[in-house]
Amino acid sequence: MMKVTVDDFETFLKDYIVKFNMPVKKATMLKVLQNTKILILDSTNNYYFSYPYIYYFFVARYLADNIKDCKDIIDVILNNL
Repeated sequence: MMKVTVDDFETFLKDYIVKFNMPVKKATMLKVLQNTKILILDSTNNYYFSYPYIYYFFVARYLADNIKDCKDIIDVILNNL
């Protein structure tokens, strides 16, 4: 499972909602993701994605939105392909 802190996920969602049309309310999305066990909140306030591709979507979206600041990270990813 892939881990992300609640604070990091909240920061991402705030930015995402500002930039993109999100027809579903944030609370509804989180509830559905948690009810289907795609997103799990543990006792230490971390989210875990039970399916890596969901986590990878958010990582890819972050990299795309912050490409100028993430060039070194993207280079490392490309060099490891």
